[in-house]
Amino acid sequence: MSHLDIGAELFAIAATVCYADTIEREHPERKSEALELAELSCEQAKERAETLFNELWSNRDDDSYAAAQRVLARR
Repeated sequence: MSHLDIGAELFAIAATVCYADTIEREHPERKSEALELAELSCEQAKERAETLFNELWSNRDDDSYAAAQRVLARR
């Protein structure tokens, strides 16, 4: 997982909101359905982004870096 994945989720939220807004303006009769689906989609993307943020800070980077330094020191 990476910063790019988090950015993709944020982009998905922005694109979803923009599209729902477009539907609301161009097809007012479909407003409630568009908003309902947009809200569901955004909630799911938010959950995925929160998971990615948690994974970003819960990693083994310190252990990996220390091991790499030990290997390089023995060269």
